[in-house]
Amino acid sequence: MAIVDRNVLRLAVYEFLHEPTPRTVTINEALEIARRFSTYEATQFINGILDAIKRDLDESFRTANCHQREELEDDDDASAEPVDFRTVTAFGPNSQMNDLQHQFVTDAEELVEKLFRALQQLRVRQSVGRIRRQLTGKIFRQVHTLKGSAGAAEKDSISRLAHEFESVLDGVRLGRIGIDDAVLDTFEDAAHAISEMLSRFRRRRAGIGIGRIARSLAKDSRVR
Repeated sequence: MAIVDRNVLRLAVYEFLHEPTPRTVTINEALEIARRFSTYEATQFINGILDAIKRDLDESFRTANCHQREELEDDDDASAEPVDFRTVTAFGPNSQMNDLQHQFVTDAEELVEKLFRALQQLRVRQSVGRIRRQLTGKIFRQVHTLKGSAGAAEKDSISRLAHEFESVLDGVRLGRIGIDDAVLDTFEDAAHAISEMLSRFRRRRAGIGIGRIARSLAKDSRVR
C-alpha cells in the first residue's frame, strides 16, 4: 500500500474513533485528499475500506443502543419512576429527541452518506450527459426524501435547506441550470451542512446557521 493511502486511512480511522466529526464528512475529506495526492484506483480502495469500517462502527452503536433499551425494559423495580419509551433513545430517557426524531437522524445519516458518494460521482462525470442526468435524478430523489422526512421529524432547518437544494436540482434536471464546479461546490456545502446538523442533533447541541448556504442555493436556482 502506498504511504499516502496508508496515512489517509490512519487519519480517517483516528477521526472515526476520537473526534466528533460526522463519519460521512470524514470519508468525504479522506477521498478529497486521495484524489489530490494519489490515484483514482486508490480513491476507490480507500472509499471501500472506510465505508466498511463505518458500517462496523455504526452496527456497534446500534447494538449498544439495543442492549441499553433491553436493560431499561428489564428493570422491574416497582419503586422506579415509569419510563416513557416513546422518548428513550441512545441518549437515555431524558433525551431531547423522541423516537421518530432518533429514527430520522439514523436514517438521514445513511442517506447523506449516499448523497456524498453521488455528488463525488457527479463531479467526476459531469461532462457525460447521460450519466450526469442519471446522477442528478438520483441526488434529487435523495434530497427530496431528506426534505420530507425532516419535515415529519420537525427538523425545520434541514427541511428548509433540502428544499433549496431540491429547487436547484430540479432546475438542473429541466435543463435550466448548468452543472459546473461552482454549483457542485454549493451542493457539497449543503450536504456538509446537513451532515453537521444531524451530528449536532444526535449530540443534542445547538444547530448551525444555514443562511449563507440557503442563499447560495437560492441564487443557483435562478436561470443562468
